[in-house]
Amino acid sequence: MDGQKIACIVCGGEITVLINDGVGKCVNCGVVYPLDSLEVLTRQEGEPITSQDVANVVVEDSDSSLNRSEGTTQTSAGARQEQASDKPTEGTSASFQWETPFATSALGLLCSMSWIALASIWLKNGLDGFAFGLVLMVLYLVGAIVYAAYYYPSLFTDAPRLTSSKTVGFCNFLFGGWLFGLIWNHNLTIRNKGVSYAVAIVLAIGSAVTSAFLAFVLLGAYNQAMALDSESSVGDEVHFGSTYGFIPIKWRVIDRYEDGRVMLVSVDNVCKYDPPSASWQFSHLRRFLNGDFLEEHFNDKERSAMTEATLENEKSVGDEDEWEREELSNTVDKVFLLSDREAFAYIDLLAGATSDWMTRTTIEQINEAESVVGRGAWMIKEGQFDGYEYSTGFGQYGVRPAVVIDPALL
Repeated sequence: MDGQKIACIVCGGEITVLINDGVGKCVNCGVVYPLDSLEVLTRQEGEPITSQDVANVVVEDSDSSLNRSEGTTQTSAGARQEQASDKPTEGTSASFQWETPFATSALGLLCSMSWIALASIWLKNGLDGFAFGLVLMVLYLVGAIVYAAYYYPSLFTDAPRLTSSKTVGFCNFLFGGWLFGLIWNHNLTIRNKGVSYAVAIVLAIGSAVTSAFLAFVLLGAYNQAMALDSESSVGDEVHFGSTYGFIPIKWRVIDRYEDGRVMLVSVDNVCKYDPPSASWQFSHLRRFLNGDFLEEHFNDKERSAMTEATLENEKSVGDEDEWEREELSNTVDKVFLLSDREAFAYIDLLAGATSDWMTRTTIEQINEAESVVGRGAWMIKEGQFDGYEYSTGFGQYGVRPAVVIDPALL
C-alpha cells in the first residue's frame, strides 16, 4: 500500500492511512477502514470486489463517522430520487400538470346538458327542426369522438395537445357527460389513462349509428305521412317539391275538384320578389315561377303531376277611395299566385305565413288628372284577414305559389 492511492468505495474519495491509529480514513466522506482490510482495495486492476469485501472493509470508527457516512449515503440516494422524480413517468407529462378544476368541470357539464336539451327541443319541432336537431346531435357525437380519441390520450404523453387543467376539465364533462367526466378527471388524478376513453369512443360511434338509423326510419315515416295522395282533403298539409334537394316544401290543400285534382298553396312564403306591375301576364315573377322555380324545386314526376290552370286576370284602376276592375288576358300556368278574389275566398285556409304576401291582381293608381302615379299588386296583410291592402312602392314581398296537382300521377 506504500505510495499507492486508495479510493473510497463509498464516495470515490482518497483514503488517508493513519499508522498511529491503525486505520485508513476517507478525506471526503470520513468513512473509516481497518488497515488489515485496505488490502482488498489494493488488488490488481480487473480483479472484482465482492459485496463481502465491501462488508469487511467498512467499519464503525465512531458514531459521528457512521452518521456522516449514512448522511452522505442518504443524501446521494435522495439526490438520485429527486432526479428520478424530475423525469416524466408513465401517466404524467412534463408540460401538463393536472389539478382538478371543479368550476370549469361543472361548467362543462352544464354546457353538455344544454346542448343535448337544445337538440331534443329541435328534434320535436317539425321536419326542419328535426333536421337541425339531428345536425346538433351529430356534431356533438363527432366532437366527443375526436376528443376521446385524439386529445384525451395525449394528456398521458410527453406532448399533450391540451395543457390547461381548466380546459381539460371543461372538455371532460362537455364531451363525456357526468359519467365519463368523473372517470376522466379521476384518471388524471391517479395518473392512469385507463380504457374509459376507448369505451366512450365505442359508445359515441354506436350512438351516432343508432341516431342515423332512427333518423332515417322516422324521416321516411314522416314523409310517408305527409305525402300527397288521393286521400288528401281540404285543410291537409302535405309535402310536394323540395328546397336544396332534400328539405320538402310544405303546402296546404285549399280546394278539391270532382275529378280528384287538388289545389295547393304553400304554407309560408317560399321567397320574396318584386310585385307584378302592369299585368301578371308580362311580369318577371310569372316567368320566374314557371321557369327557374319549377325546374329547381320539382323533379320530373312532380312536374308531370302538375296540371295547367287557366287563370282569369284583372287589374284595379283608381285611388284609395274608389277602384274599378279591368279584365286582362287569361294565362295558362303550372305555378301561379292567387288573385285577390281567390285569396279572399280561401282566406280561412291561408293563415300561417310569417309576413305579408302578394296576389297576382295588379293595380294602377291614378290621380285626379287620371295620370298613373303608381303600379303594384294587391297584398294580403298577414294577421288581418278581413281585407287586403295594395302596394305601389318599391320593395320585395312574400311569394306563396299555388299549383293544381293530380295525385293519381304521383
